[in-house]
Amino acid sequence: MPNESNRAVCRSKRFRIKFFILRIILTIAGLIGKCALADAKSEMMIETVSDVQMKCWMGCFGALATEFPTVPGTARLVDNTEENRKSRAAAFSVTFKKLFHEGCAPFDKILSLIQTNENFCVGEELTLADILLVRLYVFSKDKILGYDFEEISPKTFKVVTNTF
Repeated sequence: MPNESNRAVCRSKRFRIKFFILRIILTIAGLIGKCALADAKSEMMIETVSDVQMKCWMGCFGALATEFPTVPGTARLVDNTEENRKSRAAAFSVTFKKLFHEGCAPFDKILSLIQTNENFCVGEELTLADILLVRLYVFSKDKILGYDFEEISPKTFKVVTNTF
């Protein structure tokens, strides 16, 4: 009989399989797998980027949940009028920028620990960590949630600009 515990195990197994396949593809593409030390350094930045993004998104929805209630199990507003959507977008923008500014503090610190070449996160060539940082830069240009990536994290910004 299916239960929540069985579903969690299935999700966990699916995640591990997807992650294993992704690692094979990334190794073939040359974005990971140079050596164990480089992989560990890259993984440190990858995990930090993931954690910061999750904390920002969850922090925003949590902070605004009372003021802008949503339909259970969705991000859709109970009061889904255009005016309320615009109000939530404005409040979300302010909250997201604050949380993201606080969350980016570790990026430059981590780079100072793991970099051997100021042009890349790890090693002498492009890795998945560099690509994820470029993704953050692209996201910084969003018209609602945008932020000044160079001001928030100058060392990280230099890696991003060298990646192009």
